[in-house]
Amino acid sequence: MMNQLSKCTWGVLLLTVVSNAQQPTSLWGAVEQRGVVYRLDALGVSPFEGQQDPNQGAVASPQQVIDRIGIVAPFTRRVRTFGVAGGLAIAGSAAHTFGLEAAIGAWLGPVQASNAAEITTLVQIGLAGEAEILIVGSETVLRGDLTPAQLITYIQQVRGAVPGIPVTTAETYRVWLEHPELVDAVDLLFVNYYPYWEGVPIEDAVGQLACWHAEVVTAATGKEVVVSETGWPTAGDAVGQAVPSMTNAAFYFGAFVSWARRNNVEYYWFAAFDEPWKALYEGPQGAHWGLWDAQGHLKPAMRPVFAGLMLPPATAVAECLPNGSGIPSIALTLIPAVGSSADLEGTVLHVSPITHRVAVYIRVGGGWWTKPTFAEPVTAPAWDGQWITDITTGGNDPLASDVAAFLLPLGVSPAPANGQPFLPASIFADALAWVQAPKP
Repeated sequence: MMNQLSKCTWGVLLLTVVSNAQQPTSLWGAVEQRGVVYRLDALGVSPFEGQQDPNQGAVASPQQVIDRIGIVAPFTRRVRTFGVAGGLAIAGSAAHTFGLEAAIGAWLGPVQASNAAEITTLVQIGLAGEAEILIVGSETVLRGDLTPAQLITYIQQVRGAVPGIPVTTAETYRVWLEHPELVDAVDLLFVNYYPYWEGVPIEDAVGQLACWHAEVVTAATGKEVVVSETGWPTAGDAVGQAVPSMTNAAFYFGAFVSWARRNNVEYYWFAAFDEPWKALYEGPQGAHWGLWDAQGHLKPAMRPVFAGLMLPPATAVAECLPNGSGIPSIALTLIPAVGSSADLEGTVLHVSPITHRVAVYIRVGGGWWTKPTFAEPVTAPAWDGQWITDITTGGNDPLASDVAAFLLPLGVSPAPANGQPFLPASIFADALAWVQAPKP
């Protein structure tokens, strides 16, 4: 868990900087007089303002792109974009005029014609020397817009057309771990980590991210692993134990950057600006991921990082294992009663949740069935080892008499059960631990 004294100390610094923000004798005043002490590795930048929604065809003017990049230029060494349509095609050349490097992304989705246009423009940008890194898609596999094989085809197309410029794709850490073929296809890994979206409490957030990152580095076969997105919203709804607020966002910003600097991890912070239009898609927190507000003003609480201040090291959460080291095990914490449509809940212990999965079966009418579905036969545990599986995805499922859960290493596919009287024999050989119980 993050050192509590560190959080308190950071809170005092925030109060000092925020309350004295306009005074020449303040910490920030001194920084303003001699320039930013610390520049971020990179920032995710979107030029769309107010309710400009690129999903609805909004186009940012060239001046708008230039102005937005100009605001952040003194604070970062590189900028990243997430597409090349909607006026974004000039972002790389604009960044270069400010002396910044550029990581330019093509936005890929389920529409082939749109993808082809994005890839064509991305290749043109690469050939023009307007980008240092080319990013082919952002979380396309996570969303289910493309299969890994389809995404790899686009990656190979760009690598073949623009030799000499590193090419990657951006995905969550879970996608990278689940699809080693993506690791083989890229020059370096762009990995997204969001403790907020996974409900991690703020005190544990950076320690948990460090655990995730270590797992990806191990799986990367020596390739560079870059944090391509992380952040914390300054307002919005709580997700589990993760609470958005200005104080928590500033603390996460400071703790993460301190960790990255201390461990020489290259990173891209998300995001530069608040974007009101995103609330339609992500809820109220979608509008509040920026270090700068929607009008382009740096939020005072974020200033200590640029002043060069660092927090002490974060302690990895329980050595990255729920309940510490020990014999791998699995337990059921909530078994729905016969006739109930509630989910089955449980926990895995003494293993890394991100490199293990849970296979669940139910017995209905004397036969065993895979849950939740044949297409999705395993459940990924959460950061703290907790897992929840929907076991009522068929007509008579609420009448199940028994449940069984098996702890499997990542990559092991459980044998399916479609009504046979016994559980598959191979699942017992594959599992690290298992539990079976009758429903009450």
